Amino acid sequence: MKLTAWQVEMLTEKRCSLWPECNCYSFLSLWGKNLSDDEKIWNVADLEAVEDMIFISLRCVQGHCPDKSIRDYAKRQLSKSFWDRQRAKSLMDH
Repeated sequence: MKLTAWQVEMLTEKRCSLWPECNCYSFLSLWGKNLSDDEKIWNVADLEAVEDMIFISLRCVQGHCPDKSIRDYAKRQLSKSFWDRQRAKSLMDH
């Protein structure tokens, strides 16, 4: 699959030019709300998949968000041992 010039630019930019209209923001907002529902019972496989996607989104935010306070927040979240399983699977951490 060949990337368009716009896709290449998005992948190589130091800062996200779409924030907060980007997929990371939308995804993290949605799942922040979904996971705060104390009455919802989650399927373990679904939670594992969502955790992986949250990890990926936090990594993107940590590296590319134009708001330093949000980047710092993502960095603090990712420093928690909770993310060890995702870090072990991540090619970026090896």
